[in-house]
Amino acid sequence: MLYPLNAENPTHFAGGQGSRKLETFNPSASEPGGGHWTFDPNFLGDTPQDDRTMHYAVILPTRQVLVISGGNYDFYGPLFYPWLLIPKFDSNHTFTGYTKLRMAEALEPRLYHNTAVLLPDGRVFVSGGNTSRATIRSSFIPPADPKQTVQPKPNLDPIDVDLYFFNDGPMGKGQKGMLTTPTEDWKAEIFTPPYWYIDGDRRARISGIEPASPPDYQFRKEIGGKLYLLLHSNQTYNVRLDGLPSDCTGNASLALIKLPSSTHGWENGQQFFNLPFKKAGSGIQFQTPDAKSARIPPAYYMLFYVDCKGKPSVAKMVRFDDQAKEP
Repeated sequence: MLYPLNAENPTHFAGGQGSRKLETFNPSASEPGGGHWTFDPNFLGDTPQDDRTMHYAVILPTRQVLVISGGNYDFYGPLFYPWLLIPKFDSNHTFTGYTKLRMAEALEPRLYHNTAVLLPDGRVFVSGGNTSRATIRSSFIPPADPKQTVQPKPNLDPIDVDLYFFNDGPMGKGQKGMLTTPTEDWKAEIFTPPYWYIDGDRRARISGIEPASPPDYQFRKEIGGKLYLLLHSNQTYNVRLDGLPSDCTGNASLALIKLPSSTHGWENGQQFFNLPFKKAGSGIQFQTPDAKSARIPPAYYMLFYVDCKGKPSVAKMVRFDDQAKEP
């Protein structure tokens, strides 16, 4: 699924069950059923090898969408190359589609049960994936140690991870020299989007956020060694910024991205909200929208500042919840 950039945009579904199509639901109050569907048969590529399922579409702070991992039913193999989808807008700021860029290939096959989530530094954590469930030989499992006080390291000795499918059903054990996809892939990778390399090591930093007027709730709290902030609707906040570019060619933005929960490639809770702001001294000032009218669910979010060159800051962790009195 490719999530709408705001509540006014259509909802997009890409790929799935051996497909490279894009299905888009266009809402309309005047139409029967509340809208209509449009269809792009070659959204994720032009050939059957581009058919993709079990993939993830991760919203990035720049409004770009990363389509990553998954497999191809037609050719029974993993797809290693991600797509970076760059949204396009017309002169009225209406979303018109995506420019698609093929990214560098991953190293590991990511089939069923893979995962991909956005990190606070703007990169994407990718892990998991399997062709079937690994075989566990129970006779090799050691008994639990009652004196164990911490989580033990995983013991892979009783697990067969070199099984594979053949003829789309039976399973066999991989032999030396065979090119098989492992039953379980527990290795992790980090995808670094192109914006990471803009302007070398320079990076804008959110050095502070303060309410413009004293709030009637606890604004900040340290949880697990991390600082969290609490935002309420229709409130004004001042943001201090460091590390800004010395020259600008584009527009900066402020993005609020809901923390996802990643499982099976289904709707995983991602939400993207653009927060308008104005310059205020060396920083910016923004007002939060009304959560109900803007359909912002109460939850934890990452707040990114994206500078005028398109490079995001490291996110601040915030809770947006009008009923909460502390983060």
